[in-house]
Amino acid sequence: MRVTRGTGACNALVVCMAAGLVGCTRAGPVRTPAPAPEEFAPRHVPKLASVPAPATIARLVAPASARSAPNGQRIVERLQTTVRPGGGPTELLVLDRRTVEGTPWLRVRLPERPNGSAGWIDGNDVVMSSTPWRIVVSTERRTLAVFWNDQQVRSYPVVVGAPSSPTPHGLFAIEERIPLADPNGFLGSWILTLTAHSTVYQHFDGGDGQVAIHGRGGSSLLVPVGTARSHGCVRMDNSAVDWLARVAGPGTPVDIV
Repeated sequence: MRVTRGTGACNALVVCMAAGLVGCTRAGPVRTPAPAPEEFAPRHVPKLASVPAPATIARLVAPASARSAPNGQRIVERLQTTVRPGGGPTELLVLDRRTVEGTPWLRVRLPERPNGSAGWIDGNDVVMSSTPWRIVVSTERRTLAVFWNDQQVRSYPVVVGAPSSPTPHGLFAIEERIPLADPNGFLGSWILTLTAHSTVYQHFDGGDGQVAIHGRGGSSLLVPVGTARSHGCVRMDNSAVDWLARVAGPGTPVDIV
């Protein structure tokens, strides 16, 4: 997405990325149609306090400059149409909309430090879509819950950041989803990179400490789900992350509370 930005991540994720995604393949840009919510016998919960459901996603069809204000002069980030290192499409969570002098402007979540960074992009540079899906990670309960239009449909125990390297809190989004060739490796079967970064590690194994949701395999199975023992990433069983990667594409909101 950024021309000069490194894409490291916590634990062994950065090793895979820094090596040019050795052992990884690009996730396809076409999303699998989400199953109907009736499949899950969903339980209704109060509306979450981030972006309303369904969430709006902006896919870049041309390079864009994210600005500090609609039609503003100060550029906070230059965006490309694909994400590095996986090469998937750039799809950004939309936080707000405004029209200035006839031009539609979108405030989007940016995958940059500090956490919570946002900028305004020209709406003419994107194709809009929406998703009913939302992910909520509770670091206290050590769970990852999945919502369809504010109804909880699934919940999984996960590994979250240790007290010395906590998983950051805030409203983030999936930046990219990357299937891995070896599901028995440390990272499991999928990596879902987030627009979140560690508040402890400015750099980690050559990367910039980006946080991700990923599977479990190899030595990572020695750390049981339901514990707080990662460097900040959220780890879940492969069967769970396989399903999550199928329904939650780039731009899906991720609340970490």
